[in-house]
Amino acid sequence: THSDETLSLKELAHRYGYSEFHFSRRFKELSGMAFRDYVRYRRLAFALRRVRDTRDGLLEIALDQGILFAGMDEAGRGPLCGNVVTACVIMPKEPLLEWVDDSKKLSPKRRDEMYDQIMEHALFVGIGEADPEEIDRVNILEATKNAMRRAAENCPASLYLIDALQGLGLNGEERGIIHGDAVCYSIAAASIIAKVTRDRQMEELDRLYPGYN
Repeated sequence: THSDETLSLKELAHRYGYSEFHFSRRFKELSGMAFRDYVRYRRLAFALRRVRDTRDGLLEIALDQGILFAGMDEAGRGPLCGNVVTACVIMPKEPLLEWVDDSKKLSPKRRDEMYDQIMEHALFVGIGEADPEEIDRVNILEATKNAMRRAAENCPASLYLIDALQGLGLNGEERGIIHGDAVCYSIAAASIIAKVTRDRQMEELDRLYPGYN
């Protein structure tokens, strides 16, 4: 499954009830590939995501030329409770954080780990929000755009890669990328920041108002 793709050997063995040794042997029997080779392939796929971002290698050129570009994503457009939260993130060329991926594919534990690593290494992180009152007043799409503008305030990027949206009026070129959090490294980083930030807000609300899960 998609979630299995981001798990370690130990985590996968535990999930399927094997020891690490027996899971590794069973994995090779079924796939024809040693698990360590699969991990190397998976790491390569993560690295290649940066080149696939705009389908023309623009980001690799931008990285080499020192052009700053930011990824942007949101969390909370679907739920009927809580704020919509957006993030704007500029990732450095190095280190390439292997587990940065669409936040929906990661376990809560992995998301928390990657949140900490992104916050440690990112060149810029901006977070913007729109509360339920604003959402009701202007609609969820416009509220999301407003939150993204807030997240990008003071961002030094000249290129913005945005998950499925554009036309925000930011101070730089904007490119909307469909399923951006699944194919774009910097958008994936933003998706993790937005998701973890909103999840922590909802956990706090659950403590204040228990019973709604």
